Amino acid sequence: FNFSAHQIFLQGVRSKLQDLCIEHGLFGDVTFELDDGTQIAHKAILVARCDPMKAMLQGDFRESTARIVSKY
Repeated sequence: FNFSAHQIFLQGVRSKLQDLCIEHGLFGDVTFELDDGTQIAHKAILVARCDPMKAMLQGDFRESTARIVSKY
């Protein structure tokens, strides 16, 4: 097992995923309507990074099934 090659591989995958999924919104599964526009997001990332988002997106809230989440 070549640890250095594995690290380089992981960096490449991470960079590509960031570019496609975060920067370009590819595979986004929820859209937030904000005061200054919209933001496409990924529920899996939100749930993994933020306990309040996890509660909102997995709990008994309307946002758990919504594709578009607005502040109203």
